[in-house]
Amino acid sequence: MWRAWSVLLLGAAQGSEDFVSCLGAERRAHVATFASELDMIQSALFASTSQVFGEVAVLDYGRGAEWPKLTVKLHAYKDYVFRMMASQICDFVLFVDGYDSVVAGSREEILDRLLALEASTGKAVFFGAEAQPDKFLEAFQELAKANNVTTPWRFLNSGLMAGRVWALRTFFQEMLQNHGLDDPIPDQVLCANFSLFQRPDLVALDYQTELFLNAFGIEGILDGPWAWDLGQPPQSVALVESKGQTWIENRLTKKRPLIFHFPGPGKFSKKAPCLKNPRLFCLRSLPFEVVRLLLPEAYKGWRLESMQDLFDDLSTPWLPRWNNDDYLHFQRTWSVLEKIKLRERIISYMGIVDLLLLAIFLWHRWRLKGCPRLPLPHTLRLRVKPETLDL
Repeated sequence: MWRAWSVLLLGAAQGSEDFVSCLGAERRAHVATFASELDMIQSALFASTSQVFGEVAVLDYGRGAEWPKLTVKLHAYKDYVFRMMASQICDFVLFVDGYDSVVAGSREEILDRLLALEASTGKAVFFGAEAQPDKFLEAFQELAKANNVTTPWRFLNSGLMAGRVWALRTFFQEMLQNHGLDDPIPDQVLCANFSLFQRPDLVALDYQTELFLNAFGIEGILDGPWAWDLGQPPQSVALVESKGQTWIENRLTKKRPLIFHFPGPGKFSKKAPCLKNPRLFCLRSLPFEVVRLLLPEAYKGWRLESMQDLFDDLSTPWLPRWNNDDYLHFQRTWSVLEKIKLRERIISYMGIVDLLLLAIFLWHRWRLKGCPRLPLPHTLRLRVKPETLDL
């Protein structure tokens, strides 16, 4: 730990604006996310952060940001840390993706891991590492080699990041000075470029997944080719249950991370045996399952269990039961309302068709009983001229 403090104290002694000594500072941490619209999958993040931290800040400019053009997200993060008070300059802030992340453990455990990252790296801003190559492949490979990294987790993912307030202010201030809210560059590319080529002295990756884990699958929950094809070795991340305790372990690094991010296909629904009827198949998602297994109280308290029961729809007979939507858990609120309105229209149209068919049936039955035909009004009778066959 003295390595980190020596770096901070050296910067402070030299009058650097980059490094601030936080010796003796209170242990405090905050969690924030960015979201421009509500989605059912956010229930996993809100449920987990509510139990671990008691609160989560949801940031947005009301502009309808869309992935991957999320420079606006970085500006929201910047505004958040600059709004914090001077007494919070040494507080830790964790920024997590709002649509596919879960926070586990406890506040104290997370603070311990953050302090350990400071001590082991001598850096002040941390990102989760992922196994899928993105931009700057060669540069990240060289950096991983320099740090003696032998596992696939060696590429920056901007979905999980953390640091002290003073460090995050420096990071965002310098990185965004030439990039406005509408800059189309993806946020991950900006963060990677800045971390690699401009301020490598400030930023470190959590290579060992001590705190952060980016995963596409977890053995014992949901794992398969979709994860392996993206660079995550089979059986490398697993659910472990032992002596009444449950945790998720990276078998390659021998670490038990606490904050999880399931990018890309990792968050989408996968077919698996139903929890309450293994003979049938249901759709399950990693964010929901991780909350269920690691934070069962939050799973029930935030009604994720009730939502999963509705997704499973086990009370419906197998023939009319519909359970074939890969995006079942990952649906915007407006999309759900759109589906509800569509079903209401279908039901209304079916009701009208039923009434018409019933009317035709009753008319036909009335005709079969030999009831006399109702005479048509004189004006509606058609006459045919025999010589021309004209009406």
